[in-house]
Amino acid sequence: MCGKSNDLCPSGMVEVATLQIYCSAKLHFQAGCCITDATSMKVYQTCQWGSYPDCDSDGECPGKNMDSHNTKLLAYSASGSGGGKCNQKKNELSTNVPGVQLQKYCCDVHDEDIRFEDCQIMKDMDPFPDKPGLSPYYCRSGCPPDRIRVTMDTEVEPCSYAKIGGWAFCCKSSFGYKKRNENPKVTAIKDAIRHWANEPTCPNKRNDLDKRSSSPEDISANTTTDIELFSRADDVSIDIGDILGDILSRTGSPDILDAAETSWDNLVEPVFPELTIRNIKRYLGVGPRWENEGPRASANRIVCNPHSSSAWTLVLKERADGGGGGDDGGGGSTKILNCTSACLGGTCGIATDDLTKRHHAVPRHQSTHRHHWIHARQAPQTKLEVVKLIDPSGDDFKLDVLVPANPSVRELPSDHDGLENTAETIDFQTEHPFDKGLLKLFFKWAAAGVLPSGRPAASGAVPLAFFEAIPTLGELDRFRKFWEPIAGNPNFDNANLFDRLFECLGSYTNDRNFVVTEKLLNVVKGAIMQHKDPMAYIDRLEKMRDDPNACLAILRAAIASFDYMNTKTGPNVHGKMTNILADMWSQLVTAQTMWKLAHPDVKADIAVFFRDWLIDWYEMAVVRAKGFLLASIAEMRNIWEHTDDPRADLVLETLSALEEKIPFLHILTDWDYRS
Repeated sequence: MCGKSNDLCPSGMVEVATLQIYCSAKLHFQAGCCITDATSMKVYQTCQWGSYPDCDSDGECPGKNMDSHNTKLLAYSASGSGGGKCNQKKNELSTNVPGVQLQKYCCDVHDEDIRFEDCQIMKDMDPFPDKPGLSPYYCRSGCPPDRIRVTMDTEVEPCSYAKIGGWAFCCKSSFGYKKRNENPKVTAIKDAIRHWANEPTCPNKRNDLDKRSSSPEDISANTTTDIELFSRADDVSIDIGDILGDILSRTGSPDILDAAETSWDNLVEPVFPELTIRNIKRYLGVGPRWENEGPRASANRIVCNPHSSSAWTLVLKERADGGGGGDDGGGGSTKILNCTSACLGGTCGIATDDLTKRHHAVPRHQSTHRHHWIHARQAPQTKLEVVKLIDPSGDDFKLDVLVPANPSVRELPSDHDGLENTAETIDFQTEHPFDKGLLKLFFKWAAAGVLPSGRPAASGAVPLAFFEAIPTLGELDRFRKFWEPIAGNPNFDNANLFDRLFECLGSYTNDRNFVVTEKLLNVVKGAIMQHKDPMAYIDRLEKMRDDPNACLAILRAAIASFDYMNTKTGPNVHGKMTNILADMWSQLVTAQTMWKLAHPDVKADIAVFFRDWLIDWYEMAVVRAKGFLLASIAEMRNIWEHTDDPRADLVLETLSALEEKIPFLHILTDWDYRS
């Protein structure tokens, strides 16, 4: 009997194939039906075909009129199991467009003992027919002896060019036989993996899962005996992080490890296709983060953040295939939303789609002599700026300061230590560990005599008279010789305290303390350290909804700013900050001493105020940043918990991962600069 519905088979039978050759009506086909009493047929009961012939009317699995357990899209085909032909594709306006719709084959894969698995597309099985005039595009739709043809597609290119034949989707099958004499430990591992795949949750963290932790004491490393691979004090459950950690570190019995790896791929791949053991080892099991964490901490990060880990794997796969966006790469377009650690080389930024790898950040000029380079750069003129100061009585004074320009990344000398970081870069900038804007704020707070926390400074306010007179005072012959040289520019001969302080931060000549960092991190860090909201948009909620990538990048950069400031290796921001503060401190102490000699009756302890203000300022930066992050994450979570956007799981998972880091944010203020 010919028809065009999915219920051609009578009750108690299942469709195993379809044929169109004897059906004259358009889109009609005959169905090959088998009873399900036979053991070999039970597996067909776990799957259902989607709508036909309007095949695209189904959304994700399970489709309309399907069993709710059939959540896995096993295959799709324009021809169903062989004889069908779905309607032509349509656009959003219901206008026909080139191509044919695809019928979905949705399955229940939760029971690994009865399901289709290890499926492959075949189009060249069996000998090529010896038939004159047969198109070279003819596809042979056979399957190997150990596989079953589940679907066949006659409309797929290039098979469709031949007007006959098609590719086959061939799967292995477990027919419902329960594994005999299976090791109970393997069964427990499978159950734990199955439970996690169905409901991914983060296991409780334990002390034995610290970075580079060794295998837990209960786990034997003897690979010659049948041991308990994942022993726990609590026999009721097995930690999914332990399972993946032992698979990745190859700790335990080879037989159990092999079974665990197979079970992981079979159970996890249908839910997270990118998180196969092969992909994890190839794309996530390399690099400095893996070397620092080790397989166990990495395993726990993966099982706690499967959506993010899956997305990151896809990014790395696209890059390996020549993708990653940009003019120089291939067609990769995936964007990773979650990168929660400080990315000191810019590797996690998403400010632009250009992820082109640039060795050592910028071209090296191998023959350039440093002294010649400095003079050849022709530094721009300093910029005159005005800072309005207000004292406790409300009087004000406008302070003129000369702010030096800083070189761009390309203008740094080729041997600058900031260029020693090889990284995939987005947009580099030179960055001041102590921002120019922060120095201007210091002047204002010093005049007001109040600390950022609201407490009055023990040293009192620095009088406006000091700000007005100290530039001239420093020029006097009797004081000029007392200025301490600035380490990065010992020949700087400007005797104005405020100009000297800006020179301490860095200039074209004094470039030793610049850090080369990713643009977004630089911008967000600058806002955070100046007690500003880096996401103070008028349409902030709309941006959280419409552009989660950008908003998550800002939140991530806000958290990374603290890791960045505390870095003592690599960019050594903490060390360079210490250098800057040492230069500033010596200038402030000199100026404070000059003032006491010239005006012994007028207190102006600017160096003492700086010491107290500095610690208080950064402590409040942490408090304000935590408030910003908690409020922003709550706002964004509220938006993404109430949407059916397919990105919701990844966004929410990222927010949770970022939120976990907030309690630990801090700035190391143990700078040893007062010598």
